[in-house]
Amino acid sequence: MLAPAPVLPDPTASLLANLATSLSANLASNLASNLASNHSPTSAHLPASFPLELRERFLARGYLLADGAMGTRLMDAGLLEGALPERWNRDRAEAVIEIHRSYIDAGSDIILTNSFGGTAPRLAMHDGASELEELNRAAVSCALAAISASDREERVFVAGSMGPSGQLLAPLGELSNSEMEEIYYAQASALASGGADMLWIETQMDLGEMLMAMRAAARTGLPYCCTMSFDTAGKTMMGVSPEDLVSFYTSPAPTQPLPEQLPWGIGMNCGLAAGDTLLSLKRLTESLRSVEPQPLAEQPLAEQPLAAKHELPLVIVKGNCGVPQWRDGAFRYSGSEGSMGRYARMARALGAGVIGSCCGSGAGHVHRMGCELAEVDGVADGVATSSGRPLGRPSEDEIRAAFASEVADLKAGSAGEESPDATESRRARAAKRAAARAKKDAASTSATDDT
Repeated sequence: MLAPAPVLPDPTASLLANLATSLSANLASNLASNLASNHSPTSAHLPASFPLELRERFLARGYLLADGAMGTRLMDAGLLEGALPERWNRDRAEAVIEIHRSYIDAGSDIILTNSFGGTAPRLAMHDGASELEELNRAAVSCALAAISASDREERVFVAGSMGPSGQLLAPLGELSNSEMEEIYYAQASALASGGADMLWIETQMDLGEMLMAMRAAARTGLPYCCTMSFDTAGKTMMGVSPEDLVSFYTSPAPTQPLPEQLPWGIGMNCGLAAGDTLLSLKRLTESLRSVEPQPLAEQPLAEQPLAAKHELPLVIVKGNCGVPQWRDGAFRYSGSEGSMGRYARMARALGAGVIGSCCGSGAGHVHRMGCELAEVDGVADGVATSSGRPLGRPSEDEIRAAFASEVADLKAGSAGEESPDATESRRARAAKRAAARAKKDAASTSATDDT
């Protein structure tokens, strides 16, 4: 895992002083406003790798709407526990297309393919490694078919979903960096050849693995983004914090350089409940606010891009729709359309530029989120929204208060009822996390002793 670099001090004053000699007063003013409010970036501050058409839409609105869950919607459609979701791209394509279509109709600007587990190690768990090319290309085909069947006038973009490999890098696991990169490249190239507009690396736990996925994505030439999954303690399963993610992007270790083509966005998805995700989002955006773009020493500032090699990315968030609870013989998520609308408003106020939802959500939740984000005078698209006024940057206490019911649901578990295998599964996951962290600590101690 890459060691996090220290967070730099607030750069606003010194940055604007430098900008004054090389940029127009209007641009400096816009940037000052952006840094002060931490709302979405100005046109000059958008990453160079960001797709042009999406750039124009983002500048017109100030946000982009992503889609919602795929896995839980497939289960609603009949996917059996333990079955391989990616095979539905081929065997039950009409169901996958309908899920995509529902998100397009709900207003999503970007839809993610049904390829979350499309790397060879994940497919091999279902004897499907030999189907990698076919299933990933079919995933893109399903998304494109849904777009073709839609009457949306705006272009909808297809993002090839790339979830975690399920493997660990050495010394915690068996894989070398190059082996991990090739695992991701096999999937990335299949999604690219299938016609994806971009690649979406998601639910990552380890910075080292994510870097290999980034390198693989960059090799395809497609725009790409990366998100990690933070839990209640504000860290991933491998101990990465939102601040670590920002340092990884802005101050990479010399021995582990980022690809020449940087991701256009970083952020978070999944985790626990939406309120917990917002708390992690607040930490990430506050850390980004303290980052000063690093100029290249050999060039005058006026001759460099605004952020040189460290242009700041858009922030992405896709939170869960409450928490899963075992009720009436099935898992159900505790969130509502109203709570996800509230989450979307707070996410935008915290500085997220691309907002979607994850586990437990559906088209109704995404539609409500879009209404909240686009609201005018408390009403959008015929739906009464929370407030007619822009939401100020919420505090931690305000976030906790807004999602207090989720915290209660999480503490209560499933109202005293648990699925037959839930306890065993929960204990197995906890044991796996403890073993991984112990191995990581041992490796870190050994490395320190060697020096």
